[in-house]
Amino acid sequence: MIFPILIEKLHYFRKSLRIISVGAFVATIIAMITLPTGSMIASLLFIGLMGGFLIPTLCVIYSFSTELTYPVSVSLFGCLLQAGASVYGTLMTNLSTYIIAKLGSIYVVLLFVICYAICSILSFYIQEDLRRINLAKKRRFDRQIIK
Repeated sequence: MIFPILIEKLHYFRKSLRIISVGAFVATIIAMITLPTGSMIASLLFIGLMGGFLIPTLCVIYSFSTELTYPVSVSLFGCLLQAGASVYGTLMTNLSTYIIAKLGSIYVVLLFVICYAICSILSFYIQEDLRRINLAKKRRFDRQIIK
């Protein structure tokens, strides 16, 4: 519920992305630590927290990416995003299956921690160039001046 408000009302795309990526990173590390202890309550708590950060990911990424690639059609961008996600998902599924067979499931969680760390670091280098929103604000301002 928080992220749609941050995006639609306040236009905090980059902040939302940072919160999601860092939150998922931290929650996954804590879940990775609690899983071997055998504590069901702690594991459920931190896996639920991890899910709470991962569920709004698609909404935030899609909205932010649409803003960053404004002149490009939304449908074209959606297709490219979905194709990239499908390739990444297929590669991660095959890699995870191989890692589980050779090393164990905890190393798959470690792989996800590494991926979240990379996303968290990269989220601090993204420039927030909101072309579509800035253009809409400029048009509203121009209309007010004309009246």
